[in-house]
Amino acid sequence: MSLASSSQSAGMTLGTTHAGFSITGGAANTFATANTFNFLINGKSGTFASGAGQATPTTDINTAAAFLAIPKNYGSVFVFGVNAAGTIQAAQSPGNLSTPGYVALDASGAFLLEPPFPALPDNFVPFGYLVIKNGSTGSNFTFGTTNWNATGITATAVSIGAMPDRPQIA
Repeated sequence: MSLASSSQSAGMTLGTTHAGFSITGGAANTFATANTFNFLINGKSGTFASGAGQATPTTDINTAAAFLAIPKNYGSVFVFGVNAAGTIQAAQSPGNLSTPGYVALDASGAFLLEPPFPALPDNFVPFGYLVIKNGSTGSNFTFGTTNWNATGITATAVSIGAMPDRPQIA
């Protein structure tokens, strides 16, 4: 057997421990990780300390601009993670061609089409994603600014160690 590295595990990017990602309830727009998050980014190991009441990013890692506001009757998916330096970052779904950044909801508040995950840079490892639905009673929702319990908002946090093939939006 050769001592050369195996290409099957080379360059993996994933969490090696469960971060326990959740959002803070009530009149807040913060999040928490219940556990220290150990990770690999392209095979290099790192650690992110756990904590409650952490500030939600206000700019998209892909655009370096503020997140697109989600109007009522629309929803989006946001991916939370850290870069190799341990800086918390987030990215917003690209939405679709007619509504960049978000996807329409039906009368019952369900997505008409599943929102796609955003593209993520190579130096980023996800630890959770957040599904935001802005129902018919809501007003514009701005990620990182609007509170999770604002009128009409449904916010569902999902803890992950690697990107699933699609958001679980049910």
